[in-house]
Amino acid sequence: MYQEKATVLENKKITSQCYMLQLRAKNIAREAQPGQFLHIRISNKNQKPFLRRPFAVHNTENKNEFSLLYKMRGETTKLMRELKKGDKIDVIGPLGSGFNPSHEAQKYVLVAGGIGLAPLFFLAKKLADDKKEVIFVCGAGTKNELLCAKELSQIKIKPVLATDDGSRGIKGSVNDLLNNYLTKNRKDKIEVFAAGPGMMLKEAARICKKAGVRLEVSMDEIMACGVGVCLGCAVKTKNGYKLACKDGPVFKAEDIVWA
Repeated sequence: MYQEKATVLENKKITSQCYMLQLRAKNIAREAQPGQFLHIRISNKNQKPFLRRPFAVHNTENKNEFSLLYKMRGETTKLMRELKKGDKIDVIGPLGSGFNPSHEAQKYVLVAGGIGLAPLFFLAKKLADDKKEVIFVCGAGTKNELLCAKELSQIKIKPVLATDDGSRGIKGSVNDLLNNYLTKNRKDKIEVFAAGPGMMLKEAARICKKAGVRLEVSMDEIMACGVGVCLGCAVKTKNGYKLACKDGPVFKAEDIVWA
């Protein structure tokens, strides 16, 4: 874990609500693994917001640079939107436990709901670099909200798409695609990794359990300290409460007690 003053290299709008922030901080870029997160502090002149905010590592461009995919949600992301090339922000990381593919599967299915794509892109790139077969399932409300199609094509992954309004891909959810894929490929050894809204993850867990397929999920919890001190990001598991910031944010779906 490092605390660095990361330098802004680019801050690009990619949809009406989402941005890609590219930063330089060599220790964090060198050590980050898919599924881990960073804790960022950006404050206005009144020192608000005071607490840091967590953001998944979206990609490491090289040993010195990394990127974050973020969606406009609150005060911190409003401040992030205003960052310009050359600005510096305070970053702690990499934090948490990331994805843990077994490397024994024939196929790896990544299921991203909306901004849940952020940590999964990094995993997809790592698996593609290892010459693994990756099926990347992406969902959004409309075609204009789908993320990173160009970036996925650059690592030779063609996403399978779903939109709520049917404007691109199938009309439906990513879990519809997941269920269909697992049904058609039930003889293959498959591992699934998912990130997105809680209800989406719960349904993905049900589908994978029924299919007898291993699933890891990235739990998007509110975090204050990021290092397991405040106990604010507790996740109920079959082995008691665990902390998303320390024990996660990635968990085995079979271990979660789904509400």
